[in-house]
Amino acid sequence: MKTLWAVVGLVWLSACATSPSGPANGATFSGTIQGSQGGAIANATVTVTPSAGSALPAVQTAADGTYTVDNVPAGDGTLTVSNAPTNCQSSTSLAYTGVKNGGKRTLNITVGCSTTLP
Repeated sequence: MKTLWAVVGLVWLSACATSPSGPANGATFSGTIQGSQGGAIANATVTVTPSAGSALPAVQTAADGTYTVDNVPAGDGTLTVSNAPTNCQSSTSLAYTGVKNGGKRTLNITVGCSTTLP
C-alpha cells in the first residue's frame, strides 16, 4: 500500500510540474543574431526586459548566433543584444508588444557591423 501511495504522489508531482506555473505561463523567444555585413554573432548577450518587471536572466548566443529565452511574461518589453564584437554596435534593442502566454516568437536581429563576421 505504501508503494501505491508513493506512485500516486509521484504522478501528482509530475502533473504539478507541467501545470500553469510551467512554460505555458510565459512565451518563448528564439532567433538569430547576425552582423549587417554578414555572419553570425557568437557569444552575444541577449536580455529580455518586460515593461512590467525586471530583466530576465541573460542568455548567450551559440556559435551560429542562435538564442532562446524561455518564460517571457505576457505583455510588452524590450529585447537587447549586447557584448557584440568590437567592429559592431555595442548594443542593439528591439521593442516587442502583445506577447501571450504559451506563445512563441522568432526575433532575428541584425546588428550594425563594419566588416563581415566569420
